[in-house]
Amino acid sequence: MSLYKEICKVFLKLIDQNTYSSFYPKMIGRNSSIMNKNNYKVSNDYQYIFVHIPKTGGMSLNCIITKINNQLTNNKIFPGGHNPISIFHSPSEKKYISVIRDPIKRAYSFYQASLKDKKQPYNYLAKKGIFHFMRYCPEAQNIFCKYYSGELDQDMNNDLFQKALENTKNFYQLINFENFKNDTLKLIDNFNIKNIEVPHINQSSNKKEITEDERKIIEFYNYFDLKFYKIIKS
Repeated sequence: MSLYKEICKVFLKLIDQNTYSSFYPKMIGRNSSIMNKNNYKVSNDYQYIFVHIPKTGGMSLNCIITKINNQLTNNKIFPGGHNPISIFHSPSEKKYISVIRDPIKRAYSFYQASLKDKKQPYNYLAKKGIFHFMRYCPEAQNIFCKYYSGELDQDMNNDLFQKALENTKNFYQLINFENFKNDTLKLIDNFNIKNIEVPHINQSSNKKEITEDERKIIEFYNYFDLKFYKIIKS
């Protein structure tokens, strides 16, 4: 069965590389057992859930969560894979934690990371250029609203935008990426745990400035996220 999937991946990637299609990204999301799932269940040992959005410092925060959990017997934090909020655990039931980042910078960082690393699943899209990447990569489009609404498979609309906004109002903590260290230290303090340093894992070394054309492309495919970010920031 695994051989069949690998053959399918190669076949679909070849189609995408030579046509304007997105069969491979859709297959990744559909077949992943640990990512892009909104139907996961969390045991009663975990009172908190970390929603890890790509390129928002999630690896660093997961490292801290591991250290916090090691000192707790209950009310632990469920570490984040790349999953949205769960349909089985509303924000009024579980305490959600996530990191918010400027959607333009996040999407561009995701594009650059995919472009540089051949092992990244969307490398072949990034090599076609930023327009092709933003158009066909599902994780480059309005990802905050998708994750916070819990709806990954539907096209973004005003109803899902409002759902994401309402869910976020009930989050336990929304960490500002631009103030990552201080906000994360507040999270640690809330658990009355001392002597945990804030690491910087997988920090991007890319200092390339976003061109005006690149910015316009990202803005076009992240309309709802930019609207969401503006409200959250205010």
